[in-house]
Amino acid sequence: MVREAAAAAFLLAVSACASPSPEVTVSVYQTRSDMPLDKIEIQVHNVTSEPVTVERAHLRSDRFVTETSWNEPVEIPAGAAVDLKVQMPAASCLPDPRDKVVVSVRTDDGTQDLTLVPEDPLGQLDKYSAARCFERDVASTATLNVEGLRGDRLQVLVDPGQARIGAMGTTILFRPRNPGALRAQAGGEAGLRQVVLRPNRCDAHALAEDKQGTYFPVSVTLPDGRSGDYTMTVDQQTRVGLYRLFAKQCGLS
Repeated sequence: MVREAAAAAFLLAVSACASPSPEVTVSVYQTRSDMPLDKIEIQVHNVTSEPVTVERAHLRSDRFVTETSWNEPVEIPAGAAVDLKVQMPAASCLPDPRDKVVVSVRTDDGTQDLTLVPEDPLGQLDKYSAARCFERDVASTATLNVEGLRGDRLQVLVDPGQARIGAMGTTILFRPRNPGALRAQAGGEAGLRQVVLRPNRCDAHALAEDKQGTYFPVSVTLPDGRSGDYTMTVDQQTRVGLYRLFAKQCGLS
């Protein structure tokens, strides 16, 4: 009995001396500028009345092929939050993914790892993986590739394969004058198509602050019936040409 009482007293003493677990919460979100770059913010919120130092933060999910990490110490004032920008890995396309964030927090006793389930109020993790997996399936079935720009005409190589290609949509900068120029039925002939571009709206601020104006959505239906937008990207030379075209058409140059 004496030995048991002594052991209990020792455990109580250790418990009383140990630092309490730091209280932080985490959420994830993407800004408009993050989206075309496949980046995401891990927001860590310090809900205590004292500053907290985060040493590292790891976003781990089986929706990705690997984890992504922030590895620079940052101090979060009491009641404040910081956004830690990380690169999202390629999508794994596994069903029923589970997400967690491991935050390493500095304490008086060293570093403590906290494993937390992140809030995702806008559902952007689901949107990212759904879009990337759909694009992967489109790319394995069909070809939609921007080859360049000639005057006001976007040159697009189209090979529908077994997919059905629909209309091209608008961006914040451009609208297609002939949105059906890329249409093709499954099994149709491959070829180079031309889409005539016009400004969606002439706005100098939109051009100066552009993040997504040169990413062109195209409606695609896969052989299994799934439909969605496939995003055509452009190389840097074509992007510069598109900006010059927008400026010229809007009288900004």
